[in-house]
Amino acid sequence: RSEKKYPSVIWGQTCDPFDCVIKGSELPLYEIGDWMIWHNMGAYSVANSSCFNGYQPAHVYPIIRKTA
Repeated sequence: RSEKKYPSVIWGQTCDPFDCVIKGSELPLYEIGDWMIWHNMGAYSVANSSCFNGYQPAHVYPIIRKTA
């Protein structure tokens, strides 16, 4: 993967103007199938999702790690 970063905006799967996840960020070039992981996303990031425009809510893969 290239280390070059580009001005980026990440949108959710709907065409709702409130479905902006992050804007004003510098991110590397991603490919289809790449995963994006956020730490401490917040309690309402999934609770606010709906089946708007026929889209199902995103899959969530919780990762719990024991700290030493």
